[in-house]
Amino acid sequence: MDLLNYTLSVEPKSMEHYEFVRNHFDFPVDIDYQKFMECDLNYVVAVRMENVDSPVKFLLGVSIFSLFEDKIHINYVAIDKEYRRKGINRAINELIEDVAMGNYIDYLTANIREKNLNSINSFTKCGFEINTNRICKYQNGDVKVHVFKKIII
Repeated sequence: MDLLNYTLSVEPKSMEHYEFVRNHFDFPVDIDYQKFMECDLNYVVAVRMENVDSPVKFLLGVSIFSLFEDKIHINYVAIDKEYRRKGINRAINELIEDVAMGNYIDYLTANIREKNLNSINSFTKCGFEINTNRICKYQNGDVKVHVFKKIII
């Protein structure tokens, strides 16, 4: 399939985004739907691709991020397994950077499970650095790797 037909946009959050993350994220997702919908800080970047058999564009990927005064924190990035390693995460991060610059924010952050080497690699390829001074754990005991990116505004 030709990926030149995919589009990215910031969309109002919905059950569709929530379910996509729950079904395509590689680790258990610990977000509550009600809290997700009620939180004013949460935004969604959706990656959609035209379907040859239907006028409806289907989701290839979703990123949920939170917009704060001084940073954007990327909470989740979920990409359909069939479309990984095709530059979609880079495109998502570039759109989130545009949102940051439009809001005069100069930092992007994310927490990634230490054992999720593919995600760590993907973020570092996009210019994120690993903060070795910040070591935390998820509730299940998995180690969090904190990554950040300084944006030049």
